[in-house]
Amino acid sequence: MRNAICVCLVLLIGCATAGFRDSMPDARGFSYMEMENDHGKVETLTNPAAIDLTPQPKRTGSVLVGYKRITDRAAGTTRTYKTEVRRSGNDATLVVTDVASGETVLSSRFPEAAAHAERETFDTIAACINDFLCKNSSALQCEANKTCRDQFWSLICCLKNGSCVSVHGVIHPNTLRCQVIGQVTDFEAVIFSRD
Repeated sequence: MRNAICVCLVLLIGCATAGFRDSMPDARGFSYMEMENDHGKVETLTNPAAIDLTPQPKRTGSVLVGYKRITDRAAGTTRTYKTEVRRSGNDATLVVTDVASGETVLSSRFPEAAAHAERETFDTIAACINDFLCKNSSALQCEANKTCRDQFWSLICCLKNGSCVSVHGVIHPNTLRCQVIGQVTDFEAVIFSRD
């Protein structure tokens, strides 16, 4: 009996995961995550390139970061949001769209990317990002918690192999006072190769 219950639970979880993935055909291969509490459930599908720090090709104009489906039990609603980073020249903008209505619910331009550690090059993109976050994340997190608003950051990382990339990321508020589930898909960073 216990094995049958376990099999049923695995099948139910697998079906729920497959259901959300299947409803977003352009998110095949994306990483799935689910969080649930008494108030509701949040499911996300995140582009592996935004987790694994994979640079996008030079001419890429838009990157699908992922989807977030928020179920609010008290309101009896479920909404799905699409998160993209759109690039025009050297400018990058984070755009969140309500999938059902097509309405843009958030459009925030990332700060202009500036060289991080001008005289230093890094072995990897992750090493450059970690160095930037060690030096800047406290101030960004403080501002996010003070304002209860996402804080956007950008930088240019140059590697020892001679390549440079622009990196764009978000730091979310993390205090109890600011605990509102936002529509932005959680991700590490979106990286664009530079000319």
